[in-house]
Amino acid sequence: MVGPIRLGTGLVSGIDYNAIIESLLAVRKYSVLGIENKIANLKQKETALLDVSASLLGFKGSADALSLPSFFAKTNTKSSNENVLFASGNQISTTGAFSFSARRLAQSHQLISNGFADSDVTAIAPTASKITFEIGGGYLEKNTSLSFLNGQAGVNRGFIKITDSSNKTAVIDLQGALTVKDVLDSINSNTQVSVRASATADRIVIEDLAGGSPSNFKVDNYGLDNTASDLGIKGTGVSVGGKTYIFGKDINYITNSTNVSLLNNGLGVRRNSDGINDLAITDRTGLRTEIDIRNSDVTVLSIINRINTTLSGAGNAVRVSLNTDNTALQLVDSSVGIESIAVSGINSSLAPVDLGFGVLSGTTFVQVGAEDTATGLLSATGNRIAGYRLIGGLNSILRNTLNGGMVSTTPTDIHGVRDGSIKITDRDGNNVTLDMSNRIQTTIVTGVLAGATSVSATSIAGFAVGNEIRIVGGGNTQYRTITRISGTTLVFDKPLDVGFSGGQGIYAMNQSLGDIVNAINDRATSSNVDVTASIDNQGNGILISDVSAGTGSLSVSGVGGSFTAADLGIEQTVSDSEIDGSDLDPQWIGENTLLKNLNSGKGVYAGKFKIYDTTGKNFTIDLSQSNDTTIGKAISDINNAAIAALSGVRARINDAGDGIYIEDTTPGSGTLRIEDLFSGSTAKDLNILGTAPSATPSKLDGSFEVTVNISAGSTLDSIASAINSKGISVTASVINDGSETSPYRLSILSRTSGSAGRLTINTDISGLSFDTTTPPQDAILLYGSDSGMTNPVIITSSGNTITDIVKGMTLTLRSASTENVTVTVSKDTQGVTDQVQRFVDTYNAVIDKIGKYAFFNTETLEKGILFTDTSIRDIQRDLANLVNLPVTEVPSGQLNTLQSIGVRIASGGKLSFDSSKLSGALNTKFSEVEQLFTMQKKLKLDTLAKDLNNGRGVTNSAGGTDFKIYLRNATTVLDINVDGVSTIGSLLNSINQAPGNGGKLAATISSDGFSIVLTDSSTPTNRTLEIPASNSTFTESDFAGSYDNDFFNGATVTILDGSNQGEVRTVKDFDKASGLITLESELSSVLTAGTSYKIERNLEAKSTTGVTTAADFGIQKKLALGQNQLIGNILNLKGDPGIGFRISERLDFITRPGEDGLISSRTSSIDDTIKSYDKTIDRINLQLKREEERLIKQFSALESIIAQSQTTISQLQSQLGGILAGFQTAGK
Repeated sequence: MVGPIRLGTGLVSGIDYNAIIESLLAVRKYSVLGIENKIANLKQKETALLDVSASLLGFKGSADALSLPSFFAKTNTKSSNENVLFASGNQISTTGAFSFSARRLAQSHQLISNGFADSDVTAIAPTASKITFEIGGGYLEKNTSLSFLNGQAGVNRGFIKITDSSNKTAVIDLQGALTVKDVLDSINSNTQVSVRASATADRIVIEDLAGGSPSNFKVDNYGLDNTASDLGIKGTGVSVGGKTYIFGKDINYITNSTNVSLLNNGLGVRRNSDGINDLAITDRTGLRTEIDIRNSDVTVLSIINRINTTLSGAGNAVRVSLNTDNTALQLVDSSVGIESIAVSGINSSLAPVDLGFGVLSGTTFVQVGAEDTATGLLSATGNRIAGYRLIGGLNSILRNTLNGGMVSTTPTDIHGVRDGSIKITDRDGNNVTLDMSNRIQTTIVTGVLAGATSVSATSIAGFAVGNEIRIVGGGNTQYRTITRISGTTLVFDKPLDVGFSGGQGIYAMNQSLGDIVNAINDRATSSNVDVTASIDNQGNGILISDVSAGTGSLSVSGVGGSFTAADLGIEQTVSDSEIDGSDLDPQWIGENTLLKNLNSGKGVYAGKFKIYDTTGKNFTIDLSQSNDTTIGKAISDINNAAIAALSGVRARINDAGDGIYIEDTTPGSGTLRIEDLFSGSTAKDLNILGTAPSATPSKLDGSFEVTVNISAGSTLDSIASAINSKGISVTASVINDGSETSPYRLSILSRTSGSAGRLTINTDISGLSFDTTTPPQDAILLYGSDSGMTNPVIITSSGNTITDIVKGMTLTLRSASTENVTVTVSKDTQGVTDQVQRFVDTYNAVIDKIGKYAFFNTETLEKGILFTDTSIRDIQRDLANLVNLPVTEVPSGQLNTLQSIGVRIASGGKLSFDSSKLSGALNTKFSEVEQLFTMQKKLKLDTLAKDLNNGRGVTNSAGGTDFKIYLRNATTVLDINVDGVSTIGSLLNSINQAPGNGGKLAATISSDGFSIVLTDSSTPTNRTLEIPASNSTFTESDFAGSYDNDFFNGATVTILDGSNQGEVRTVKDFDKASGLITLESELSSVLTAGTSYKIERNLEAKSTTGVTTAADFGIQKKLALGQNQLIGNILNLKGDPGIGFRISERLDFITRPGEDGLISSRTSSIDDTIKSYDKTIDRINLQLKREEERLIKQFSALESIIAQSQTTISQLQSQLGGILAGFQTAGK
């Protein structure tokens, strides 16, 4: 507007020039006021439109939720007893009622020491000592899984009925039994019947303790369950030696279909790489045949077939098969030669050992003795090799896996337990000599007929009640379990199927640790030697306990130079009542051990580590490949890399059978060192990270048995502190049990829950011992109910939270119970109803908002600010159509309108909602309700490109590259031109067949059909640096001329070795002419020629300048480094989608910002009009200012004239007064 008038009233004339000028300008000023009123009106419209838009966004939000299938996937979850089992999950894949039974909670292993008077004064360790911890392995007990029984067919878990000899009965619930130990514990803990169950050899034996008639003692199946039959214990009692037993059937065996990974205590069968032979078999004619056990031979039958096919093809007469006991392999030679059948390992393979054909003595393979099938006796011209057992007895492990197992190390190393006899003397001076050899041969004194249940032997040395024997002769073999020994007569559990002649062979077998312990107990008792044998409290040694009243020494010794007692860890003489044997180091890690099972199931990081040998050489081990799955593969990779680097480093399984052993076999003056690369933890997880000790600088033992060194003079508190500072997965604390004497104890708690966290603890601190107070156990959850015809599925977990039994469901076990808990999962129908109500409410809020601004009162003729706005009329029409029109893509007869679910247009254009109608539809036609809202077309190969993006299609640049795809290998960029691309199929072809692709990148439609997926199979390029230039530049001449300027810009360079190892930089610039690469920032030092580095890119699809082609196809993305699959955005297609999508898409158009949006374009138009009006006002104001200045000049001149002509003042006053009056009238 014009500023204030500066002329004022004339001094001579007294004329009010201000009033005159303002009157002259008043008409022009009035036109500005009119424009300002129009601007105010437009601003009100704009505010109203934005207010309507806000309401529409609220409505769009409610429609967006209803357009998503994930919204309709929401579920409600309810447990019938949350105190036992809590269930959660709001998107569970399957609805229904699920039955569970939380039989056992998971718990962590806890041990408590003996008590001490104080925790911080008394020196518990007067001298330097140690405590060792082994987590998840290293223990002797094996709880045989029920799933392993009956040739891995398992057991029907249900109920059994036991009637003791006094006719009392008990029904034992075995639904939640996981192992044979669980079965034994369940039977022995019952209080209704007097029985005792135990496992011996390959069967369960139940002894009646009630003292009644043996015929009354029975074990039966219960109901429709076959549990007793499957456990082999269905039967009636028999009297043996004045006691009553039910001797179960053999249930522990393998079959042809058994996976070899289960053999040898789960260590499997070792073999060479394919193409390198493993063993040689020689028949009695001297024909020697070499055999290659392939990696694909994963079952017993496939190995049998491999051996027999090779032998047959070579004309060799030997054949291999499972023995009649189904626990071992046997080789039988049908030739008529004069030599002995023989087996040997070749090319350093240990397959013959693992197949049971012999053992290792140091590094030498010692074959099982050959037998004559006619006599059953060992023979120098034997035609049969009866292999050692391939599985331990029930709840036992094989003796050959003790002392580190059958690992070939040095000629002097001892593994397993060597054959020989031991002598045990109790404190009363009574003694017994026991032959503890793997197998002991004797002969039948007098022939027996088929049906016999006993046989007289020439010797009973090595035989024991409860152990298995093998009777051989005349081409027949029978396995039986001894039930009684009377003199030299062996009584066994079931009649012979065939007869045997005098002089034929009988073999005692002590092949499992359980056989050895049982033999000691049985023969000591029968010899009146008052000792018992058991597994010690630590679980890793044998405990010999004297139960006599004697005061002499208790001793165990080898006989005749035998090492057996020493190998069993019990060769000692003590003055007290116990010999607690040494750690027997059962092998639990071998070449076939899966990396994912290490570290209590946490596995091994898939990464790289570097080994520095003692001569200064170094090399990198890469365990990130998909086939790096076993310890054996890791060992192979280490050895191959060392050979390639001309290093003497070699890896193998360590002597204790509990880790990897690394040794530099050509040691220099340095120290062997291993470090992880690129912030990984592979070496750490393999337990080989670090530097070799100074005492053995060329050797690193990756034993998973961790040693905690205890300083001399350590108290209980300082021992706990030393354990905790070691950083292992245990927590040590000192507790006070409140007792009057020795209340302080050391508590050790495994931080890994479940059986995987079991602790094996040893210490050389005299006077410190540990007892388990809480055994480790996994949670057991039964899924389903026992109908007799079907078993509930038994599920185990190391923790008490179990996920995804049913996808999306999380179960938390809170207490153990036999109660069946029902978890009900239902669709969240109330949530859908509530959302539809919000849909209706937000729609009606929009209608109210429009009514507020677009009303017309017919009586007063008053109208809203948007009454005449065309965009509002368009919105009103769109809204009505959106909620009224059917979804035509829905098949006829199904729900295809909002009216069909209770939503309809009511008075005033608002929606009404009959929720009962929707509830009925949700209960009977839930999927149709979901389809009504969420239906969306999927991509197909023939989908038209022009139908993408709701029919807006795809932009492209005519004749040029429309987008680029940068591959991870950094040397491949695909230029994609979509000229001529009319369908999704032709787009995929243009990518897959792009020049330079060559199969590196695959473009496909996603599995859900809504997007495009790019999968990059290229790998980052590892190179050797050619010409270093500075801290930030180097030249690669082979790049020069091959790639355009800036081609490598943005790629990532990682230095793999040398002083800059591990440093990562981004390429800033690339020069085509020279091949010079410039990094964005300097490295810590100048690179040297020959340095290894890796160059890689982020997988990225990017439109070229001026087009949005990649975005239009939904693939304009840049992935994180290392990711190789780009999943595009959802592509909406033109058509008739579900109501949720329909409304969401239309409202997106109405409310979206920018020129594309309806309201946005309307408000932009208003803004443009306001700007135009503002310019008009500015122009008028400028004109008024100039006019004012002109009038001021004129009236100033007039005043001067008046001052000069005083005589005319009166006349002029009169005339001017008239003029003024006229202007004032006009202004009004």
